[in-house]
This record gives sequence, C-alpha cells and structure tokens, in this order.
Amino acid sequence: MSRRVAGAAAGLVAAAAIPVLVVHGPGPGNWWNLAPLAVAALVLALLRNRTGGSRFAAPGFALFTAAAVAGGHLAWVADLGGTATGSSTSGLLFVVLPFLALGAGLLGAGLGVASGTLLDRGRPAGEP
Repeated sequence: MSRRVAGAAAGLVAAAAIPVLVVHGPGPGNWWNLAPLAVAALVLALLRNRTGGSRFAAPGFALFTAAAVAGGHLAWVADLGGTATGSSTSGLLFVVLPFLALGAGLLGAGLGVASGTLLDRGRPAGEP
C-alpha cells in the first residue's frame, strides 16, 4: 500500500472520531464507540507493507469501519429518520454500532482484496 493511501485512510479514521466525541462527550461511551476505530488504526499499522492483491485490504477495512462509525453518529446528531427520537430504545444503537462497524470493515477488507486482485490481472508477478 502506498504512503498516500495509508495516510488518507489514517486521516479518515481520525476524522471519524469527531462525531463520536460530539455525541458522547467525555465518558465510557467514548471508549466503546471508538474501539472499532482503534482496531482500524491497528489494522492499518500492521498491514501497511502488504503487496499484491491484499494491499487494499487494510484501507478497505479502515474506510468501511470509519464510515459505519461516523455514519451512525451523524445519523443520531441529525436525527435522520427519527434515529434519536423515534423510539425509547434508540440509544441501543451505540451498543450495537461497534459490532456493525467491524462487520462493515470486514466487508471493506474483502472488497479491497477483490479490487487489488482485479487490478493485478495481467500484470507481471514482480511488478509493483
């Protein structure tokens, strides 16, 4: 993975933390809902030197995880479709959201591997 791709993915992961901090303020809700972003940052750090078809797995994981976390929190802030006020149990979104975000990240990693593999078709084995 190139440095530009890694830097952009890391920036998106960091930016996705802002809606979490806006919604929860200081407190334990922050840590639970920031956990998928920490996992995404760890995946980026551990898989930064991948080559071949799997080189887009870490950015795909990070992008989809960050989008799920930020999207869930922004939907709450904007009350899209009654996300915040539609039900007495709507706050349970923040209990489930980290699991959904990690699932979305796995989907993104799979799509990243698939796209990297497709981009490598017809390319000689030793070529970057």
